[in-house]
Amino acid sequence: MSRASKAAVGRVLLLLAITASAIVAACGGGGGELLTPGGGDNPPPVNPPAATSVVTGTAASGAAIANVVVTLKDSTNRAVTATTATSGAFSLNTSDLTPPFVLQLSLPSGRPLFSVSTDANRTATINITPLTDIVVRTWFGMNGQTADSGFADPSAVPPPAPAQVRAIAQVLLNTLQLPITANAAPIGDPLDLIAKPFAADGTGIDKLLDNTRTTVRSDGVDLVLTAGSATQTTALAFNTSTSAITASSTTVQGSATTTSQSTDVVPVQGAQLTALELISARLAEAAATINSKGAAITAADLEPFFDANLLHGGRNRAQFLAETVGDFQRGVTPVTMTAERIRSLDLSAGKAEVLLRLTLTVGAQTQVDRDTFFFTRGSDGQWRFSGDGRVAAVNVQAEGRRNQGTFTGDNGPSINADVRAPEGVVTSGTVSGGTATLVLGRGATEVLAGQRFDSFFANTGPITTTPLPAAGQPISVALTTAASGTVTYTVPLNAFTTELIQITSPTATTFSTGPLTVTWTLPTTYAVQTTQLSVHMFTGPQTSPGSLECIVDTPVAASASSGTVTIAATCESQPVVEVNLNVATNGVNGERSMVVYSMTLP
Repeated sequence: MSRASKAAVGRVLLLLAITASAIVAACGGGGGELLTPGGGDNPPPVNPPAATSVVTGTAASGAAIANVVVTLKDSTNRAVTATTATSGAFSLNTSDLTPPFVLQLSLPSGRPLFSVSTDANRTATINITPLTDIVVRTWFGMNGQTADSGFADPSAVPPPAPAQVRAIAQVLLNTLQLPITANAAPIGDPLDLIAKPFAADGTGIDKLLDNTRTTVRSDGVDLVLTAGSATQTTALAFNTSTSAITASSTTVQGSATTTSQSTDVVPVQGAQLTALELISARLAEAAATINSKGAAITAADLEPFFDANLLHGGRNRAQFLAETVGDFQRGVTPVTMTAERIRSLDLSAGKAEVLLRLTLTVGAQTQVDRDTFFFTRGSDGQWRFSGDGRVAAVNVQAEGRRNQGTFTGDNGPSINADVRAPEGVVTSGTVSGGTATLVLGRGATEVLAGQRFDSFFANTGPITTTPLPAAGQPISVALTTAASGTVTYTVPLNAFTTELIQITSPTATTFSTGPLTVTWTLPTTYAVQTTQLSVHMFTGPQTSPGSLECIVDTPVAASASSGTVTIAATCESQPVVEVNLNVATNGVNGERSMVVYSMTLP
């Protein structure tokens, strides 16, 4: 995403209600790992008598698991049983039981499979598969238990609450995005992994199970996933002391390789859930204010939701609020908002870092964006947006980069650093970590919402050493400021991919003002979460601080391979002489491919 789009979308994200759910990576195995008893006719399932409340589901591991006993326990350790049919279907009478439920499928050989309810209802669909098994094993593992011991007495170690199930299942969904798409599994919501009815017929969800293998460890699970011609290997590991899970993945397709790593907090403790509920309630208040005020909203309306000491990307609370109010007055309309991952949660310090997802409408275009935001709990117990605490906007990206147009060199995997600071705040800087120490070069001055920002860039160029720097590796950005010396920020490296995309149209190296249709290719070694199209317009050489830069983003769908930008004749009343067309695809777990197409006046 360009700097301008991040600022605009980011300000909108801060003010919307969120669903306080964390994401923790977890995933499950597939067909062939578990054997269905064979030979003879399978007896019909043991159906409960007529009941007000019934739990139904399918037991499968790529093939139906038939003629096997399913045991359901409630939160008080009461149990009911049933036997699966030839199709793997089962039904259990839960009229007198107290949710949440945990289920166990007892197999004649091998480890049992577990599942869990996704809501507080007695009547529900609860499937039992290697994917549901990983959710349950993760939960009990995070509580210092095994799934077997936890199932033995759920009253001692309760099953997860619905919000906690969603938290684990959401990152499980993120981990599975590429094979979900390749196997045409109709899974859109995290809880579909447990609660969506399906048939064990080799299609959809069942095909996904066919192409998933797991090996359970004491501290997590290893997965091998087949996604068409790509193979994804993922290691999931949980840490009970930090309530976090780390997912490390490598995907290979032909000569292209993509690696990723993410660490997310699971709200295991009651206090963690409470904190997230308070954040959600506070932001719901802000959303109500925004919706009621509409285009008449003022900075005073929003001040209560922002920490007085806010510092974000070099802007204080007053500056940030001025830009935010301007966005709403220009017709930026929020549609939906959720918290997809909790990056960190420090209850003792009253600080949270959350990855938010926003479906945003600008005019007639809708776009999904994600970004990380920081919250602080005040002395009154209220959570407020506090910003990143940085004197500048600092972005470090590992990406598969391609240059086209007037400059066509330096294609390949690289690390790119982009720093934007309010004019006159930063004088110079360096970037270290990854492969080398780089000096930030000064670029054109960006114009955004009436303010000017000094821009600084550094790029490693194609990295030819193997292996590539690991995802999660810390990168240090040291900035020399005009007033307070040097400040240093540490940024974890995102996922790395060697897969490049390219712009297929236009093909010229000169531009004309007005609308221009851009087409591009999409990656295949990772699931695309967002696609970003923007036009960067310069009034002089891009590397000259004396030039001005205006950026316009065009919202496009994640799966889009074309879009239309409009090239203006001027930027801040000065003629535009150089243009960059930027297309970036961003994966669910931080993967990124970037193409920059540069053009000049005829």
